[in-house]
Amino acid sequence: MEITPWNVEGDLDYEKLIKKFGTSVLTDELHGRLKTPMPPALARGMCFSHRDLDKWLDAYERGENVSVITGRGPSNKMHIGHLTLYALPLFFQQQYGCNVYIPISDDEKFLVKRDLDFETVQKHAKDNIIDILAMGFDPDKTFVFRDFESKDIYINILHKLLNT
Repeated sequence: MEITPWNVEGDLDYEKLIKKFGTSVLTDELHGRLKTPMPPALARGMCFSHRDLDKWLDAYERGENVSVITGRGPSNKMHIGHLTLYALPLFFQQQYGCNVYIPISDDEKFLVKRDLDFETVQKHAKDNIIDILAMGFDPDKTFVFRDFESKDIYINILHKLLNT
């Protein structure tokens, strides 16, 4: 089994993936606690694991503020497969009224994908953001930030590097 951001090969061992990524099985009991209607991938059981969804739901049920963070590496145009990933945070925002934070790692794509020049990455970032927001995210509860425009990211990285 090989899973990279660019390729999936072999027989998938979901238990091994759960262990490797430190997630937990999405149990029927936990699935039953979610509000409906759910996006198809969640409703049909295609989502098989989670990280702290139980704690998130507990906090929501206690009336605490909850939020969701997801992201995008803008290396190309988006397609329908990418957009299905944003159906989950959109679901949580619509059903639970939470904020959604979406960092765009344009800096990473520029540094790692050597075939992409700066202008191309910036165009992909802009277009990707438009595509994501067009799904219907609440503009008052959705916060998108691009790494190249977030100087605090670099200040924190440098601080961490110099103090290790």
